[in-house]
Amino acid sequence: AAGYALAPACQKLASELARRGVKFIYPARAVGLLTSEAGVGGALVKVGRRLEQVQCGAVVLCGGGFSPLFARNDNLSRSAGEMLALALLAGARLVNMEFVYYQPLGLAEPGMRADAVWARPLVGHGRLRTPDGRDIERSSVEEYFRERALITDWLDNRYDLWCDLSDLVGTDKWQELVRHARAVGYGQFDFSRPVLVSPLAHY
Repeated sequence: AAGYALAPACQKLASELARRGVKFIYPARAVGLLTSEAGVGGALVKVGRRLEQVQCGAVVLCGGGFSPLFARNDNLSRSAGEMLALALLAGARLVNMEFVYYQPLGLAEPGMRADAVWARPLVGHGRLRTPDGRDIERSSVEEYFRERALITDWLDNRYDLWCDLSDLVGTDKWQELVRHARAVGYGQFDFSRPVLVSPLAHY
């Protein structure tokens, strides 16, 4: 939702920058930074099949983060921290990399779009169960996750839970949730059966 709200402002900014003579190269991909003893002075950019050197006084890297590196994420891009790698190769020091923002619970069903924002009304209802079938109160989920964090095995599914909405079937709340699911593109999915939910690395 925030992205849609930002789009008009971004278009206005791009128009203003073009009016002031800023050059846009699109589509293009930064593949390296130009460095010297004075520091970073530009970027090596791949445009189609050719490489171009773009000289400038300063470089700002905006790469979209790296949440797609996590098995459970709701990022629509394929950004995998490439800009961070370029910065490291140019001698930058990265700070606060241990802080990753997670949505508390989102849809993590195989074959479906992983999502925590549009699916929030869906995963915010129903009974939660652990993978071994134990009911878990929503107030106890964080404590359960802390216990699971102590596992040293490499497990993509360590924080997965099941969300069971079946108790709501036939109620006004169920009809409301069904309408919401259709509106956000989940209309073909059967939410009357338990669905897989998990914390998702966010944008």
